[in-house]
Amino acid sequence: MNKILWLALTICLVGQVVPFHLEYPSRLDVSELPVEYIDSFLEAEQHRRSLDGAAIWYLLSTFPAAFLLLSYRLPIRIEQRWCNTWKRWPARIAFLVGVGLWMKLVALPYALLTYFARADMGITNMVFSEWLRLLIVGLPFPLLLFSLRCLLVYCAMPIFGRSWWLAAALLVFLIFSVIPEWTSRTRPIDPIVTTTRLPDGDVRDELDRVAAVAGFQLDYYVDDTSNRSRTVNMYVTGRLGREYVGLTDTIITSFTTGELSVVMAHELWHQIVRRKSALTRWGIGLASALVSFYVVFLMTRRSRIDDPLRLHTLVILLVAQSALSFAWTPLTSALGRQEERDADRYALQLLQQPELLKSAILKASRINATPFTIPGWIYGFSASHPTVKERLAFADRWHISGPENPGAELE
Repeated sequence: MNKILWLALTICLVGQVVPFHLEYPSRLDVSELPVEYIDSFLEAEQHRRSLDGAAIWYLLSTFPAAFLLLSYRLPIRIEQRWCNTWKRWPARIAFLVGVGLWMKLVALPYALLTYFARADMGITNMVFSEWLRLLIVGLPFPLLLFSLRCLLVYCAMPIFGRSWWLAAALLVFLIFSVIPEWTSRTRPIDPIVTTTRLPDGDVRDELDRVAAVAGFQLDYYVDDTSNRSRTVNMYVTGRLGREYVGLTDTIITSFTTGELSVVMAHELWHQIVRRKSALTRWGIGLASALVSFYVVFLMTRRSRIDDPLRLHTLVILLVAQSALSFAWTPLTSALGRQEERDADRYALQLLQQPELLKSAILKASRINATPFTIPGWIYGFSASHPTVKERLAFADRWHISGPENPGAELE
């Protein structure tokens, strides 16, 4: 069994590399593209299809990687060896950190390929050593959260008896999803990104004007993305009730004030539906936690979990959560795409500037190397935004139908 799992993991890891050595025939109808964007969209299509193929193999590789931990009975061996000594808790914590590092190691080929693809497209400004340093700096906090989550479930198992799955699912949901939303800092401390308040000037005045039209008063913060990448972005973030608008410094230097205004109008829709989106996200998160924990509860024959099976059960739980997260992806992606469509519609209703929206979409797509369109099965499974083709067509149809009918749907 171990040999089969190692073979499966090797195939998945090699499979991540193969898509980057293939040439894909273009599916684009060049006649649909603005002349100045043809080359960028063709390049983005090639790299995006390579990354999509590698991502699938990466997701598949997580399963043999987790099952290898079970096949060697490492969790049970650790519990049996140190169960009656003071070393049992350090050993458990070290094992959980090791599991987190092991899963990060499995993801490393995909992360490397993503970096090289972004470097090839000119998206990233970092040399490899800088990228590697940021990767290492960004490891401790996710590993800490991963270990805390696992320890929480580990401690709930003996306390709540046969109801451990329900108690653990609710505790994980409350502590890692709901409570941080209400108690965290408005602007989180980030060891990598430096954020400063947007200074007064034309850009701030234009953003304030658009926000005032929509009935909002928000603050604005700019991060130093240009030190690492040329990608552009604007987003609403912060605690519920204390939101602010985040901008990359690259979008300020790349977009006109008119384009920034239409992007701002788009983001204001996310602010309007933020509470609804949070409730939806929480509902899916809670359902995912309950189902995955209950499945593991059934696999353990509906019994309480005692030593030495607690760590073993935790690894099984990680596999179940990964599988369920994989299964939820089409639903969350579809919800995300609908919210983005609504945001485009709201921006058109608010400013009635379809040409500005199209200009902003095309410019962001060229800078961020976003493909013009993507294969249907990838779109349905994991696309969080409508394609560039869809968004441009919607703006065109809005322009033709006029403001009286801004809700015109795509064919």
